[in-house]
Amino acid sequence: MTKVLLDTDVAAVVGVVDDAVATFTNKRNTRRFSTVASTTTLTVSVADYDGALVTAQAADITIANPTGTPVIGDVIAIYLTDNGTTRAITFGSNFKAFGAALPTDTTVSKTLLITAQYYATDSFAVLSAELQ
Repeated sequence: MTKVLLDTDVAAVVGVVDDAVATFTNKRNTRRFSTVASTTTLTVSVADYDGALVTAQAADITIANPTGTPVIGDVIAIYLTDNGTTRAITFGSNFKAFGAALPTDTTVSKTLLITAQYYATDSFAVLSAELQ
């Protein structure tokens, strides 16, 4: 079934949606990020966000299991920067190391990018944890 999307403010067709397939051409998929200066527990809702940005972590942090209903292939990205002091990092049980151990602490004033992909029931594989 094909549906036509109308913008009633300008009386124009803005898109066509086919229930079976939707293709976007020349469109940008803007990622949704939650931003916080510091928190002791970070929980990313996959229903609302694609990741989180922590700009000045001032205490040890637990990256809790994501909430929402992820589907296989969903990716979350966490950018974590401390406030000039090394901070311990712990992960919820749904995060699994994939190829390398999960990071256990921050590096002073460096941004740690943690990328995790949902691959099975209640499991996010941490694909990379890179310092910048």
